[in-house]
Amino acid sequence: MRSHLQHALMCRRTSGFTVLEVVIAIFIFGCVATSLFGMMIQTDRIRGRALYLENCMRLAAGDAERLRSNAARNAIFEDSMYTVASGERIFTIKRIVLKDDAPPSFIPKAREPVAVTIEVDDENDTRFDPIQFKLLVGQESP
Repeated sequence: MRSHLQHALMCRRTSGFTVLEVVIAIFIFGCVATSLFGMMIQTDRIRGRALYLENCMRLAAGDAERLRSNAARNAIFEDSMYTVASGERIFTIKRIVLKDDAPPSFIPKAREPVAVTIEVDDENDTRFDPIQFKLLVGQESP
């Protein structure tokens, strides 16, 4: 009978976890969960920035294409600013024609490429700075 009681006490001592083991397990789980949560937040930021840059590139490429078609028709380039809705976001596109610093001349000269800055900004999201694209737009020589 005594051996049966000793056996029951031994099984009882080895059948559970100590408080120290539980605390260490919770600490390790907390460290892993915190690092995974931090990586998820960083991934979400990167995804948001990539989506913002993709929209900016698409809108700037569309504006550059309009400038190219206007150059083919020998149109005059002017500064402009307009808004475009893309999904849930509203973007402001600002086109600035950089002026030539050369003094005016009475001698006619061939049309040279015009330097243009296209600035794309999300009106609702202040986390990202406006993106600027600088390009030269001109007519093709015959």
